[in-house]
Parts: sequence; C-alpha cells; structure tokens
Amino acid sequence: MKSKIAGKSTSHVEVLNISKHGFWLLVHQNKYFLPFSTFQEVTIFVKFKGFV
Repeated sequence: MKSKIAGKSTSHVEVLNISKHGFWLLVHQNKYFLPFSTFQEVTIFVKFKGFV
C-alpha cells in the first residue's frame, strides 16, 4: 500500500515540551505554558467484558 502525499496542515498548535509540572504549546508563533495544577483531577474508570 502506498501513502498519499500529505495535505495542508490543519493544526496550528505544536507541543514543545512536557514536564512533570505542565506542558508548553506553540500557537501561531506564541508560546504558552499550561501547568497541570490548573486542571481538575480526573479519574477514568474502564470496564472490560468479564471484569468489574
């Protein structure tokens, strides 16, 4: 199977770095730091068939 030529980029956001404190984003040539402390704690429960 051959891949087609990639089209025009649809995303103008790039993840520059991830650390234990948060992550850096590059958006339209501007850098933004998003600390993990600003996010609410989220717990994800996954149920698999046969497991409770």
